[in-house]
Amino acid sequence: MSTFITANEIISITSRHGFVLCGAASTDPLPEFDRYLDWIKAGYQGTMHFLEDPKGMKSRSNPEQLFPGSMSVLVLGARYTIDRLTESPFPLSGRIASYAWGKDYHDVLQHRAELVMSDISDSLGKPVENFVAVDSSPILEKPLAKRARLGWTGNNSLLIHPRLGSFFFLTNIFLKEKLDPIFNNLYGSCGTCHRCIDACPTACILPGGLLEARRCISYLTIEHRGIIPVELRKSMGNWIYGCTICQAVCPWNRKPGNNYVLPEFEAADERVIFPDLVEIVHLSDDEFKSRFSGTSLKRLKRSRLVRNAAVALGNSGQLDAVKPLGWLLENEPDPVIRCHAAWGLGQIRTSKARTILSVRLTREIDSSVQSEIRQALDLP
Repeated sequence: MSTFITANEIISITSRHGFVLCGAASTDPLPEFDRYLDWIKAGYQGTMHFLEDPKGMKSRSNPEQLFPGSMSVLVLGARYTIDRLTESPFPLSGRIASYAWGKDYHDVLQHRAELVMSDISDSLGKPVENFVAVDSSPILEKPLAKRARLGWTGNNSLLIHPRLGSFFFLTNIFLKEKLDPIFNNLYGSCGTCHRCIDACPTACILPGGLLEARRCISYLTIEHRGIIPVELRKSMGNWIYGCTICQAVCPWNRKPGNNYVLPEFEAADERVIFPDLVEIVHLSDDEFKSRFSGTSLKRLKRSRLVRNAAVALGNSGQLDAVKPLGWLLENEPDPVIRCHAAWGLGQIRTSKARTILSVRLTREIDSSVQSEIRQALDLP
């Protein structure tokens, strides 16, 4: 029996601070690391080279390496809003993934985990050494959550809980204590279902719960810097930050239990979910920082968000998209953004769009943008 506080006390404390899932896992080496290594060797991580960092590899293989001396991990889950993929009520609007509708989850979960540890320390009457890992730490979160019996890896590679589905964040608290088991009645599987595989616009979901991240819309809109591959742009639709399609179609997310969402993660209004693409295009760096301060989008930087907005404008096919795309092509100093503006105009293909492209071609000095304009005009 552990000398730490009981499992029931831990559940009471964590639920008090908004966590709807709670489990305990050891920090023993993870057998799933070999599968992760194969994923890296296949190049599925794309340009996310931080996932290949040798130091990070050590803690992904052996979680104890992240917080030396740790014996257990308290694995917590916090709900964010289920995205039903409702249609936007606004013209020329983008779409934001639901996990980014509210405040930056890194900050929120870090703060709430610290409150959990403060209460645990008070209960024990002494400080408790710990390390909180939220998303960005080099650990294999899902295998740890599976070890804590919080779910299974779905076909879409996400952790799925039988009552909560997959719309929740994970938070890990490393402790130099041995925790008693926390019972979680885990049942269910994906079975023969393949709805997420069929629904993915870019076909990035591979057999066996593998994700080819370099094709994933979330990767393309957030992690990928530079020019988005032409063959994937059309499939991005109006997503400008993340994507939840593979979650929205999952049967386990149809009628999940415990829909309590932390207030910090709720959208203030519909414009958070469906931002005006024309406004996004015209944001200055300072305006971007001011508008998205305190949210996950602040990590994206203006350049990638405007690039994504240019793709979404092109995919809209709307005549009203020609003016903002033309403005970008003419005034935007970043050639990467101009490339996507040219592509967007090429998707609309009106005489006005073609005129803007033709005029710009006569004075464009960047070779990549020149190439995009030529392709948009069907020129050799």
